[in-house]
Amino acid sequence: MATILLVNDEKILRTIMGVALKRQNHEVIEAGGVRRALSAAARHGGKVDLLISELSLPRMSALDLRHELRKDHPDMAALFVSRNPHPPRLEETVRAGGGTVLREPFEMTTLLGEVARLLDLPDAARIPPASSKSSKKQTRAAANGQIPD
Repeated sequence: MATILLVNDEKILRTIMGVALKRQNHEVIEAGGVRRALSAAARHGGKVDLLISELSLPRMSALDLRHELRKDHPDMAALFVSRNPHPPRLEETVRAGGGTVLREPFEMTTLLGEVARLLDLPDAARIPPASSKSSKKQTRAAANGQIPD
């Protein structure tokens, strides 16, 4: 479907999100930081459709990372995840640049729904909301370091 650059310094979160995205037939390029993300995108050589990144990154802001990547991928959408509250002005800046902020913790179905929306995928590719039983199972599995089904 789409090529997604996934940037998160927490390996378990990166792995869980990567597996969920791959199950939706996306090509996922994973990176643990800014330098690795820029290098991986350059090595990939093809189009990057979506950047999913932590909003707070060391060495370079996620907004600056988006700016750098858009030099080679001008149509790239951006989804930033954040566990910390940020000033409304920052979120306005994110939205003005064609991005969205997703607050942690979130369910994988929420992530996949946002990805589908940002990539303008057909309704058939969108994920229905998870049942509360399924959500609890996913959350418990993730807390135990397991990749949920």
